Formats: sequence, C-alpha cells, structure tokens
Amino acid sequence: MARSIVLLGLILFICSCSNPHIRITGNLAEFSTIDETGNLAEILESNNVTAEYILVVAADGTAFFVSSKSISALQITKKNNEFHTLTTTLPPVCNLNNIKEICVYISDFPREDDHTPFSARIAQFEFLGENSRDGHLVRKYKQVKK
Repeated sequence: MARSIVLLGLILFICSCSNPHIRITGNLAEFSTIDETGNLAEILESNNVTAEYILVVAADGTAFFVSSKSISALQITKKNNEFHTLTTTLPPVCNLNNIKEICVYISDFPREDDHTPFSARIAQFEFLGENSRDGHLVRKYKQVKK
C-alpha cells in the first residue's frame, strides 16, 4: 500500500512539473510545438512557420481568427504555467487565457477531398461574430461540443 501511494505521488509530481506548450497545427507539413514567450510573429518566424491567417484556441474552446497583418500585434505571455495572448492594439477578444493551439492557414497547401487541415479544424467551431480595431479585423469562435 505504501509503495502505491509513493508511486502515485511520484506520477503526480512528474505530471505537475511537465512543461506546457502550444501546439502549432493546420496547413503545415509537420505539426510542432512552441514554449516561448514574446511577439507571436517573431516566435512563428523563428520556428519557420509562415501564416496568412491563424486561429488561436484556448483550453476552454474560445478562439479568435486574425490575418497575418495582425499577428505581430500579439504577445505570448506565460503565467502560472499557462500561455496567454496579450494585445492592446487588437480587440479585447484577442486577450485569451490558457492558449493550447495555434492553427495556421496557408492558401497554397494541398487539398485533400476539398479540405485542408485548417478547414477541417475551423469547421469544429461556431462563428460568434467579428470586431475590428485600428484596421485589424478579428473573428471570434467557440468550439462546438460533441
């Protein structure tokens, strides 16, 4: 019994110390992860990821969609072992907590049965509306529960 408790404690400790990351998915040859903070455009560039649009997804299923012109207005921050987006230029909907995924759209990505990984992913979301600020258009989404 004591061994079971020690083993369970060790497993919980290891899990609690695991490094969080943000999955980079979508129209890419290979999916990857990032665990950096800073300007999102610079982070993507340093990871050789180009995007015409991105869908940023939080753990609660809230998401926003922006064009490449708006990506540089986003900062990735980390607090309490969670990633967040922060911006003062874009509408407030772009300040999301607990970011888990950034889904990337690139128009020249090969289509399979009229779909791309990005179009399949965004189809899992309900469009809630759009907002703009300083010439930046943002679309808000919520993941549809299955």
